[in-house]
This record gives sequence, structure tokens and C-alpha cells, in this order.
Amino acid sequence: MPLVPREPGREDWLGEDEVIRAWRVRRAALHRVAELGSVPYELRGGRSRGTYGAEPTYRCFAPDDVRRVTDALRDGSLVPDPSWRTDTPEGREAERRERRSGRLVDGLFFGPVLLLVLGALLYGWLAR
Repeated sequence: MPLVPREPGREDWLGEDEVIRAWRVRRAALHRVAELGSVPYELRGGRSRGTYGAEPTYRCFAPDDVRRVTDALRDGSLVPDPSWRTDTPEGREAERRERRSGRLVDGLFFGPVLLLVLGALLYGWLAR
């Protein structure tokens, strides 16, 4: 979906968290549902911080279109993949899988780091 410039006099656009609550979708699937419903968005953030990188970029959505898609989701005229929703068993299972894989990655990274730190401390204590 193309970027849409903000029009003066229109309502404030909605942030990602508000749209996620309204549509009951997972954060990972938000952009797919927006594309499915042809909801225009505006990218915000992303300004350079020089040496420190850039600000995070996030989407803001047009409120009229968010309401239209919310109604379409409610009445069943717009049916996204069940794994994209937070109110379906498939969506809850996908959310659990994502959290579980995140914990696995954390464990695979922080476990060896913790062992190295403890090993260095033990070596320093034994070397006295």
C-alpha cells in the first residue's frame, strides 16, 4: 500500500497498538491485514541520530479506513488467515511459537555468555 501524506483537518491517525487492539491481530501480521483491507498508512520516525543510528520506524493508519476494516472483520466480509488473529486458536498457537523461539534464541546466546563470565570469575579466584 502506498504511503499517504497526512491531510490537514483530518483526525489523528491511529498507531499500531490501537489498530492491533481494534482488529485483534498479531503484531507480526498487522501489515498483512492492512494490505488485505487496503488501509493506507503513513510511516513515522526513522530520523537519523547520527552515530547512534536511527529512530524506530512505525506505521500510523487512517482512522476511517481502520473503522471500515474493523466493521468488515466483524461482519465476516474480510477474512484474514486465522493464524494472524489473536482471537483464534491458530493465532494463539502462532503467538506461543514466536515467544518460545525468542526464549530459545535468548538461551542460546546468554547461556554461553554467562558460562564465560562465571568461568572468568572462577579462574580469577583460583589464580590467586
